[in-house]
Amino acid sequence: MKRLAALKKYGMLFANRPVMLLISAGFISSLGNHVSYFALLKKVYDISGGRITDLGFLTVMKFVPFLLCGLFAGRIVDCLSRRMVMVLCDVFSALAIACVIFVDSLPGIYFFAFLSSLVYVFRQPAQSALEPNLVRREDLVLYNSFNSSLSNVNLICGSAFGAAVAGLLGTAPAFLIDGATFLISALIIYNLRVDEKHISVKSKNNRQPIGRSLSAVWSDLNLRRMLLINTFVTIAMTMQGILIYFHLKDGLGLGDKAELAWGVLLSALGIGIVVGSLLLGLILDGRNPLRLYLNILFWDGLFFLWFLLNGYNRLAILIFAFLGLASAAHTIILNTIVQQQVADENRGQVFALFSFLESPAAILSLLIGTFAAAFTSAWAILILSAIVQIILAVALRFCWYRADAKTCENVELSCAA
Repeated sequence: MKRLAALKKYGMLFANRPVMLLISAGFISSLGNHVSYFALLKKVYDISGGRITDLGFLTVMKFVPFLLCGLFAGRIVDCLSRRMVMVLCDVFSALAIACVIFVDSLPGIYFFAFLSSLVYVFRQPAQSALEPNLVRREDLVLYNSFNSSLSNVNLICGSAFGAAVAGLLGTAPAFLIDGATFLISALIIYNLRVDEKHISVKSKNNRQPIGRSLSAVWSDLNLRRMLLINTFVTIAMTMQGILIYFHLKDGLGLGDKAELAWGVLLSALGIGIVVGSLLLGLILDGRNPLRLYLNILFWDGLFFLWFLLNGYNRLAILIFAFLGLASAAHTIILNTIVQQQVADENRGQVFALFSFLESPAAILSLLIGTFAAAFTSAWAILILSAIVQIILAVALRFCWYRADAKTCENVELSCAA
């Protein structure tokens, strides 16, 4: 009966017009992002002559803005209309991605990649902080599950479509498609109507220090644990996208077929995210979310290791579907914990803090991963990251289980006394 009630709540989300507008905007803009992702990879690869460090530096440029602006971006988002912040960010993103069409040098591409990411520094916490204003607190898990599932359907379509557009038509049409999707997203969000009470609350507390978000995270056990997991996952997995692409192209000798193979694997990843998101919305209720995620993280590392040892085949597609489930679990659990346990007027700062702390971890991951792969191989670095992920998932699961058991034992003894 509980599962049936949860399924009915999924249906109720369709009747919520603001929710559907926000999800539709995200679906459209993300579809364009997947198309331009392949175009950027292809353009940098062609200009650089296939140097792995140049592709790694492209991704580094996307993380630098979070490091430079992450902390105060959340503060700005909490003081202004989050809806209008998202609209302006989408318009600016459309202009930035369109400019890449006319750039034929690596520094120019890096610059506009930096600008596009700088916009996202403000947009991401604005949307994540706005979402709890659209649904009831007890429905946030279902909303995040539904949003993750529906928004990542475009990973299935966008990966295949993006690979086809970039490979068959070239990079310019891909960038134009991405720019158009941003403009459509801006128009949809502009017509969204939502009560943003945080503006009046924040105006009464406008002298709160930026460090308040860090203390809010560190004072909560679940937020603190999620911060540690998020940092580790960022270090272990940020490098994987670039390295898998090179492993397919050079390590497995797929050559010009690598884009198609990578698109198929990303599509499988998207299917895993869609199905996994819906399932997590049904099974998370009443369970320890962090413990469940660590179990998933362990199997994620194990299956990824199997893929690396056996190469690209039909089973690899199924493995990437499971990797999508792990990705969905990470996003849903992180968003739900922050949205449920942080006050509305500080929510943007906390989401921005997570993004800010991800940045040095991501940059470190990319630099170490790509430079190490240049001296060894992408395959060897991916093997190492999978092994480290498995070991840490087991270690964290065991340590936190012991710590929770000890805490419960102390509480019981105190009550008995």
